[in-house]
Amino acid sequence: MPHATAALPAAAVVRWRWLFAALAIVVAFLALVPAPPPSLSSGWDKLNHVVAFAALAWVACRGWAARPAATACALVGVLVFGAAIEAMQMFVATRSAELGDLLADAAGTSLGAAAALFVMPFLHRLGTRLAVPWQHSRAAMQRVADAHRESRED
Repeated sequence: MPHATAALPAAAVVRWRWLFAALAIVVAFLALVPAPPPSLSSGWDKLNHVVAFAALAWVACRGWAARPAATACALVGVLVFGAAIEAMQMFVATRSAELGDLLADAAGTSLGAAAALFVMPFLHRLGTRLAVPWQHSRAAMQRVADAHRESRED
């Protein structure tokens, strides 16, 4: 099976990588400030981790999609980033490093990668298959309209 998102143009890859960098900065900021804004929280710390790392993984898969090895390295990098954040939280007064947070990061990374590598390509293929009959019926409707218009002109 070819790599799901390997056909991205170079400019799109650069945009995905910039988005990844911006997202990583936001995640690091929220994880390392003593009191993150409550409006950005789901209310459950583990869900915050899952959502943040699912987003990071999904964007990483898009930004490093050229080769499966590059995608795998990007995903490992996302997990290392999560471990680094947990380690740095030991030095923030109101934060603590937790194995549960790292496990939530891993779960989010897995969900984001699965969405990017399997679910989104499947939905794209499904959408393409559903679009083809619609395009055929649209063309047939146009032919009927053209024939009707020609008969009225006679």
